Amino acid sequence: EVTPNAILLWDKDHKLVMGNKVAKGIQKKWGFDLKEGVDRNKMLEHVEKVGLLKIPEGMTSKEYYRGRINLSKSAKNNVFEQSFTDDTSWIVSETKLNDGGQLLVYSDITELKDKEKQVKAAQDQVRETEKRMSDALNSMPHGITMWDKDDRLSFANDFAKNIQKGAGMSFEEGIKYEDYTKKQK
Repeated sequence: EVTPNAILLWDKDHKLVMGNKVAKGIQKKWGFDLKEGVDRNKMLEHVEKVGLLKIPEGMTSKEYYRGRINLSKSAKNNVFEQSFTDDTSWIVSETKLNDGGQLLVYSDITELKDKEKQVKAAQDQVRETEKRMSDALNSMPHGITMWDKDDRLSFANDFAKNIQKGAGMSFEEGIKYEDYTKKQK
């Protein structure tokens, strides 16, 4: 009972052998009394009825549950991500036991998924800012070049590139300033 994971142990007849405090708490929150001996199909019917799981876009509830059941039957072990309608996300490790039972361990990854969303949003913002800055610099009627701390060309706007092109030269990003000046001679 010290683990933050939800743990469910089912026998070969799909009856609950053991559910830890976390698993029972989650089911109780959604109005289901998860107790030893309960039938797994009854629990899944309740989960579907109350809309606990987020069903992927383009799938019906029936298709999703049928697919999960088939996956559960087809392989010895499965690991998958499950999203819930309360905006939590869990990694589920499903292990088929030698006696035909199953052990399911759910690990909450909601915080990780939230951080991934924040990183993606920040990356999108950086890309948009870079595009705006590049567009602004390219629209200027002056040749603009930017060189990094190692004297390598990191940016040349369109005007600067066209000037060089007209002189029979080209700007290649990454070229060292020293090599660029040698090309001019």
